[in-house]
Amino acid sequence: MSRITSQPPVKLDVAVARTLLEPVDAATRADLQAAQALMPGKNLDTETIDPTGLVGEVFTLIMPSLTNPGVLRLERRRLLLDRLEARAGARSHDDPLAASMLMALRHELANLVLLRRNRDSLIEG
Repeated sequence: MSRITSQPPVKLDVAVARTLLEPVDAATRADLQAAQALMPGKNLDTETIDPTGLVGEVFTLIMPSLTNPGVLRLERRRLLLDRLEARAGARSHDDPLAASMLMALRHELANLVLLRRNRDSLIEG
């Protein structure tokens, strides 16, 4: 198994932008571009008079940081979700919330399988 090198944490929006600069499969690219479109842009020009809005500041504050941006890639995300599903499935389902979350996780995994199977016909690359 490959060893993951320790990297300083990178905010999710930066990790998405950097990953889009690398060669990625068409499905991952479409997924990341959709995520990027939902993130409010940060005004990086500090010389402007207009301050960044409150929503932008809060979004920047709560933006998750990633130590390994490789998790944004479709295959890596699938592997992590498989591991999470195996761990969650091995536990008791007495808690209705846990059972619902496991069902949602399995639904996401099924969607990833379909996307992977049909990515060449769905996305022109």
